[in-house]
Amino acid sequence: MKNSNLFTLLFSLFFLFQVSAQGQVSDYGSLTKIHKLSSEQQEYQLRVTLPIQYDSTQTYKVLYYLDSWWLSEIVVGAHALLQITDLIDRVILVGIGLEGTGYDWNVQRNRDFTPTPYDIEKMRINFKTGRKENAAAVNAETTGEADAFLEFLENKVVKLVEQHYPNTKKERGFLGHSFGGLFGIYALQQKPDLFSELIIISGALWWNKQEILTLENFDQIKDKKKETKLFVCYGGVESKLIKQSNIKVNELLAPMKSETLQYKFTNYETANHNSILPQAIYDGLLFLYGKK
Repeated sequence: MKNSNLFTLLFSLFFLFQVSAQGQVSDYGSLTKIHKLSSEQQEYQLRVTLPIQYDSTQTYKVLYYLDSWWLSEIVVGAHALLQITDLIDRVILVGIGLEGTGYDWNVQRNRDFTPTPYDIEKMRINFKTGRKENAAAVNAETTGEADAFLEFLENKVVKLVEQHYPNTKKERGFLGHSFGGLFGIYALQQKPDLFSELIIISGALWWNKQEILTLENFDQIKDKKKETKLFVCYGGVESKLIKQSNIKVNELLAPMKSETLQYKFTNYETANHNSILPQAIYDGLLFLYGKK
């Protein structure tokens, strides 16, 4: 998308949220229901947003997106704009996050989205996620619980959504950014039938020296008979670790494109780790749900 189109998107989202707040059109809050759900680690908040002109007699796909603590407005807004312009099929959005501070959010994502404990011997880098009072340490004790989170998603989150909204289709979507993107690729490897439509934005696939980026880890995807759509992207102004690992995953996935794997890989050359989000979410939604 050109910069002028991106500006139009951002302006439109601002306008939509402003008029919603004034009550002149359907308020996003009136279309969103909050559910609380606990795992062994903590209580989570699910933001279930129904599409505009939701009809309980129709069936809908569902997009599960991580980091709703800060991504809800742009995901819901981009989806609303694409609906209003009639460019995509309508889907139910499920944001997964928590109530709390920025520090709480960083602690949760460090723990839940990483597949293995952080290996300082491999990486040789000490770092924290977040800034100042929100900074949370990344080490062997604070990371590596992706398997538990994946089980929580499958056995609690998905079940709750499909029980409360029985008119959902079984084609589930996923959206993750950074550590969330790392988790999305890991989920695709471990449970390839859980999500069939994925948006992976600036995935932290460098984790522990790119340990999940082996051809063997994608074997189950090659054998899938069910159609999968996969949108992967990164920014050209991101860290070397992000760029190298995303180029590596593209080298593994591009040859797997087939009738059952629709795959798109994009480098947003002028985007950094955060500025990529509006454009990538818009393009990802259009790729997954665009009307033919």
